[in-house]
Amino acid sequence: MAKELRDVREQLRTCFESLTCFLLPDPGKQVKRSTYSGKVAELDAEFVEHTRHFVAHTCGVRLNLELCGLLQVLRRNYDNNFLHARSNSGD
Repeated sequence: MAKELRDVREQLRTCFESLTCFLLPDPGKQVKRSTYSGKVAELDAEFVEHTRHFVAHTCGVRLNLELCGLLQVLRRNYDNNFLHARSNSGD
């Protein structure tokens, strides 16, 4: 696993001039329930605020459309993985 992580890091370094990290808070308890519908209104307000800041910083400052497209793909993958994990958890 360590080699895989090193390979991913190296691949990222070759794709971008600079990398930064942005940690988001927990989206809230409702998201973890099987009844979560995907509505923004059900998310924790702090999570929504920080997500807006992240998107504005990432897409609004430089208007990097390629990066915004990548974020959409990553979000879709996260959503799919989240739904898959939730369906397999028996919750």
